[in-house]
Parts: sequence; C-alpha cells; structure tokens
Amino acid sequence: MPLESYVLVIDASEDCCFLLQKLFFKKCFLPTVGLGSGQQALELVAAREPLLIVVDLMLPDITGRELIELLRRPPRGQKRLLIGTATQTSEEVRWLLQTGLLDAFLRKPVDLGRLTATVQRLLQQRQQAQF
Repeated sequence: MPLESYVLVIDASEDCCFLLQKLFFKKCFLPTVGLGSGQQALELVAAREPLLIVVDLMLPDITGRELIELLRRPPRGQKRLLIGTATQTSEEVRWLLQTGLLDAFLRKPVDLGRLTATVQRLLQQRQQAQF
C-alpha cells in the first residue's frame, strides 16, 4: 500500500485535532485527519497508510504503548513515522524512544514551531533514505 499524503492525528481532544489539522495544512501543506480513539486510527491506517502519525499517549480506549506497538507491527509498521505526545515524560516514553517505537516525543502543550520542525526533519530523513 503506497503512502498517502496525509497526517493522522490521534488525540481525544477535538481542539487539539483541529489545531494540528490547521497547522499541518498551513505550514506543511499536508491534509490531516484527526481521530479521537485508537481503534478508529487502527481502522483508518489499515485502509489508508498515512505519511506521518502524531499520537497522544493518553487515549480513552487503548494505552499509548499498546497503540504504538500495534502501529509498529510488520509489514508496514517499521516504516511508519510516529511522534508521541503527552503531558509528562515517563519511563514508558523513554522506553518507546529507546526501542525505536517512537521517532520523536513532544510534551504537551506542544510547541507548534518545534512540532513543525520535527515533522519537517522526519519527512526529510525519510526522503533521503529512499534515495
């Protein structure tokens, strides 16, 4: 399944999803889909492979670690770009970063400039790796 040019934001906060949709469209020229649950995200990813996923690690229906592990499953999971967000850095976040399950982590409230720079860096690294 080829990558599609959209960003998937998974966050229980509708306000956060809306804000990031506006940001990615305005700053990165990428359409964005915002979903409030991990289950919805898994269903969408099974049908349409996103360019990048931003996931809040505190969702109402699934733990952040469980969702990240599911998103990383083969065959496509290792190639997905995943950015985690949460209000606190925890041992779990450190473990997700150390094991390579997350490509980046940003504390909430997310600095939008830092998020934009992180996304651009990850997309550039992916593009360079393909050549």
